[in-house]
Amino acid sequence: GVKPQDVDEKDWENKLDNLPCSICGESAEDDEDKLLICDLCQEGFHMFCLDPPLEEVPQGQWYCEKCVIKKEEEENVKKRKNPLEMNRKFYDMARKKRGKTISKYDIKKITGY
Repeated sequence: GVKPQDVDEKDWENKLDNLPCSICGESAEDDEDKLLICDLCQEGFHMFCLDPPLEEVPQGQWYCEKCVIKKEEEENVKKRKNPLEMNRKFYDMARKKRGKTISKYDIKKITGY
């Protein structure tokens, strides 16, 4: 894991020395080289406790399953369209179905978008 900027180096080392695995709850000196730290939530995870287990320490940043899901949800929210834009599409589809169309210029004038 990456040391958070707001944490003192000594406090960070102390946290790492006592960090338990978030899955099994164990913290042992002989398996600390197998303990991954999520770069987002800073929780520890034994490589052998993960499902599926990891054989090697991953290169670069690593995120636990909970944080991967959280990051994906945040990305999906960013990708979602403005609700007014979605309403414009439905409105435009309904007008086309009735044989009337509305231009993008008219939509922009009506909604301000």
